Amino acid sequence: MEFVLIDSFKAGNSSTKPTGEWSLEKSRCLAGIGDSNSEHLKLSNEDLAITSETKQFYF
Repeated sequence: MEFVLIDSFKAGNSSTKPTGEWSLEKSRCLAGIGDSNSEHLKLSNEDLAITSETKQFYF
């Protein structure tokens, strides 16, 4: 699996932050426990093949 995170915003790109408890909040990524929605891609640490205390990542 390949994954590319583009850190720049384009005009009109916006989404609402899902509700949850976030241990990490960046402009394009949330990490923690929360609700998923159609505006975000939810991946687990296993999906990303990383070792982490955080189990869910939202992009």
